[in-house]
Amino acid sequence: MPKLGAVVAAMITALLLLGSPALAQEVTARDREQIEARIDILEQALSGGDFAASLDVTPPALRAALARRFGITEAEMRTLMAEALAPMMADLTFVSYATDVPAAEIRTTPAGGRVYLLIPTTTVMDVRDAGRLRVRTDTLAIEEAGDWYLVRVQEEAQVSMLREVYPEFADVQFPAGVTEPVPGPAPTPASGS
Repeated sequence: MPKLGAVVAAMITALLLLGSPALAQEVTARDREQIEARIDILEQALSGGDFAASLDVTPPALRAALARRFGITEAEMRTLMAEALAPMMADLTFVSYATDVPAAEIRTTPAGGRVYLLIPTTTVMDVRDAGRLRVRTDTLAIEEAGDWYLVRVQEEAQVSMLREVYPEFADVQFPAGVTEPVPGPAPTPASGS
């Protein structure tokens, strides 16, 4: 019997650390439509090179906190983001961006019981001097004030900011992303080379 108790304790601990499946929670068809609409906005921003527009899919509380951290308005943040990313994006071409919403894991945070989704996401891009890369991650979808938004949780800085604004994510561990080279045609050099 002590062995069974240890197994149960380990399972409970794992659920607390990873975020528990949302057994009693439901994500409605309307919720999924909102999430898909946010994904469409993000995909258009990426394919059109309008990276500041990607802020439109981010929860308002997170955008506001980021602007406060830098002591600027959200409008100024958009402008600065576009200016800062332009040189980097000149060396990068998005080939594809795909999410698998039907395969998303519906979970709840251990603290606060906030429902969230982890959406499998694959981005393929051509990067000057690095070739074609595939990035496999999970995109976080969370609801705020009745609307669903997307958050990247690939890098520690992103997760740290998320936890600052939404403390209920403090004990949620997000899967690490994977970046790998993709065999294929050589990237076309960006203009100005």
